[in-house]
Amino acid sequence: MFHVPFLPTPNRYLIYSAAVILPTSALAALAQILSNTDSEFGRLAFEIFWVGEEANVPTFVNFTLLVVSSVFIFLAATQAFAVKDRWRWHWLGFAAIIFFAAFDDAAQVHEPVGAYFTRSFDGTGFFAWEWVVYGITVVVLLMLLGFRFVAYGMDPAPRRYLILAVAVYLGGALGLEMIAAFMWFHEMENGRYVTLAEETCEMFGAALFGACGLKQIALASGRTAPAE
Repeated sequence: MFHVPFLPTPNRYLIYSAAVILPTSALAALAQILSNTDSEFGRLAFEIFWVGEEANVPTFVNFTLLVVSSVFIFLAATQAFAVKDRWRWHWLGFAAIIFFAAFDDAAQVHEPVGAYFTRSFDGTGFFAWEWVVYGITVVVLLMLLGFRFVAYGMDPAPRRYLILAVAVYLGGALGLEMIAAFMWFHEMENGRYVTLAEETCEMFGAALFGACGLKQIALASGRTAPAE
């Protein structure tokens, strides 16, 4: 079994992540305010910092958090393969899912794919953005496939991080997304602030996935993580 002494503890990693996420969200909120001034500077700030736009700073932050998390989980999978743990392929699959989530966040694959599979579905209200039906279906399938792994293949500590990560990430990616869709469908104001909360939840959820991987690495390395 190998040791990776330079890795942070899970909570320290979450502190580092928060030091990036909170300023990113604050700049996004400021960009939203500046966009209302109808100035060239306001439009530029909106394009660079608004969380609802693509190929900008928040997209890069979320992509990076997910990639780093997938690396931590991959290291946990490598440890599992080293001892031929019965759940090693599940850890590898977990890492692959988070890495794909990073790719999807950057390329926004889920929206056109979801729209294709739900093209015959006429969504309204919370389902006004039809792709969420596809998203919910995928999430349910993944939960069914991974239930035994989470219930029996994980120690309690990384399991808690994972459950919290899923709740926070999906609470934003699907829950708040549906609320934003409802507000858009009914032409309600301030929907952008729901989008800000949604993307912030996704970034914190991405960091929590990494904390899950770090906790597993610490346990599998045979060392006790420092008191957090």
